[in-house]
Amino acid sequence: MTLNIEKHDLAECQVQLTVEVPGDRIQGAMRSAARRLSNKTRIPGFRPGKAPYDMVVRKVGEEAVFDEALDNLGQDIYREALQQSEIEPYAPGSLEELVTRDPLVLRYVIPLEPEVELGDYAGLAQTLSARIDRLADRSEAAAAALERLARHLDDKVDPLSASATAALGQTERTLATAQGLLAKGSDLRVGIDQLLQSATGAAKSLRNLADYLERHPEALLQGKR
Repeated sequence: MTLNIEKHDLAECQVQLTVEVPGDRIQGAMRSAARRLSNKTRIPGFRPGKAPYDMVVRKVGEEAVFDEALDNLGQDIYREALQQSEIEPYAPGSLEELVTRDPLVLRYVIPLEPEVELGDYAGLAQTLSARIDRLADRSEAAAAALERLARHLDDKVDPLSASATAALGQTERTLATAQGLLAKGSDLRVGIDQLLQSATGAAKSLRNLADYLERHPEALLQGKR
């Protein structure tokens, strides 16, 4: 049976469906709900699931029967409304509102797949492509420069290595000569030792004289006379 559906587009990629449920659908759903409830409710004089509709309503209340009916009927109406409206939800929708009970009118909100502006992405893709091309050109230029540098270094490494080896040998020979001149027992070492001894003695004499004059300052006056 065709449903009476009003469709309204909402913000944030959503659509609202307001559906009027035929009266015979709700009556049938109410009786099915009463049978389910009678299976879970003890009604004296009746086996589970066998109590009449009116007895179940008096026992549990019409509101409980209606709520039980709406749980199943609401899902059935939702699926039928999607199919009739040719809507493919992006995610499960929801029953947002029970508008009226007589007639039964239900309002659903269904999320839709987000719409993407391809023009913006196309422009971004072109920009990225241009930047990638420039980066590739720079990378090729850098690789060529590194190759030239490598060839240049190959030509220079051997002469530089030879010069460094010669300088290191000269330094080692100079140190050996200095060590020989200052070796224990050499003439230069003896002369240096004697000079150091004389200097040490002179310094000691000067220190003794300074200490004496500090203790006897009158010696300076006597000396001047």
